[in-house]
Amino acid sequence: VFQTNPGIRYMSGTPARALSTATWSGGMPATFGTATFANFKYSLYCTYTTGAAPILTVLPTSISLGSASGSTGTFSITSNTTWSITDDAGWLDVSPLSGSNNGTITVTANSANTGASARTATVTISGIGVTSKTVTVTQAAPSVTTLGNTTIYTSSATLSNRVAMPVTFTEAGSIQSVTIYHNGGTGNVLLGVYSNAGTAPATQLGVTASTPINASAGWQTVPLISPVSVASGQTVWLSFVFQTNPGIRYIAGTPARALSTATWSGGMPATFGTATFANFKYSLYCTYTTGAASSSLSVTTDQPKSAEIATAITPEVKSADLKVYPNPFSDKLNFEFVPADDAHAVLEIYNMLGQKIVSLLDRQVEGGVMNRVEYAPTEIISGIYIYRLTLDGKTSVGKVIYNK
Repeated sequence: VFQTNPGIRYMSGTPARALSTATWSGGMPATFGTATFANFKYSLYCTYTTGAAPILTVLPTSISLGSASGSTGTFSITSNTTWSITDDAGWLDVSPLSGSNNGTITVTANSANTGASARTATVTISGIGVTSKTVTVTQAAPSVTTLGNTTIYTSSATLSNRVAMPVTFTEAGSIQSVTIYHNGGTGNVLLGVYSNAGTAPATQLGVTASTPINASAGWQTVPLISPVSVASGQTVWLSFVFQTNPGIRYIAGTPARALSTATWSGGMPATFGTATFANFKYSLYCTYTTGAASSSLSVTTDQPKSAEIATAITPEVKSADLKVYPNPFSDKLNFEFVPADDAHAVLEIYNMLGQKIVSLLDRQVEGGVMNRVEYAPTEIISGIYIYRLTLDGKTSVGKVIYNK
């Protein structure tokens, strides 16, 4: 029924049409009502579906993945229609991305979660004639644990020698830092990790930067310059040497510690060297992550070798106009610089493998004008990082320590 009939196409034919006495005001009531019939048919049709109505069911609606790259999970689609899938995360791969009828979908983390907290992604499944469904995918953060002696012992040793204590891992992981309890004082401390040769420390695996010790008694954690990967069942030696030993807490016990003849001037060399052993253990432990794959550097014939990467981030120019503070930092890192002339500025942060962590600036800057850039990391671990500021091809590079 039309309010104002514009003209309906028809022709003679059967079956006969029904003509109600009602017009627009009668609308479309529950019953058609009285009608007359005549052999006319109209240009009029309906569209309909055959079989069952379209459905789309997705289970489960949430999936948890491990923190390692390559962690996978699945969900199932029950449907009688065509569907397609999208997601909102670059770290997630989904397969297949489209189909019809029922299907099993695999989601895979294409990178390790190295952040301090879990990260999530939303997978959206859309189909013809149905309401879209979503699946939440959560990738766990690597678990953080300790190994060593977390007890504060009562006796204090003031040896000036380099000392090492063995620890054995029951699962694979990556050592991030070494923590020691001391009585507080002045001077610096070096902490390190050495491999095990029989029952003695051997080759240096990792070391901290020379770090001022805390003035008051307590635990002091110092990040390694580069994390140390360890395997399940592997024994390593945690080592320390103080410029002026403030008193290290210890107790009699096994396994025996190793005592080098070297003192502060000997630092943390490539090999631990000759040592004597005695049954003492210290308030000393390491913190390590498990679950996420450790950082690696793949090299192909078309990529720069690690030595070339190291060269690429070696300082060319140390600009007196560039200020980076505070260093070390635990919250925010500030960069300030004044270019002499107009220039294109690129400011980037790299890890110690030469892998770019973040690009903070990539734009034209005006000569003689102060530029300030703030960096507040959210997903990196404690350690040493490299900044690189390039102004029209002239580069200033330096190191910063992040102590989360």
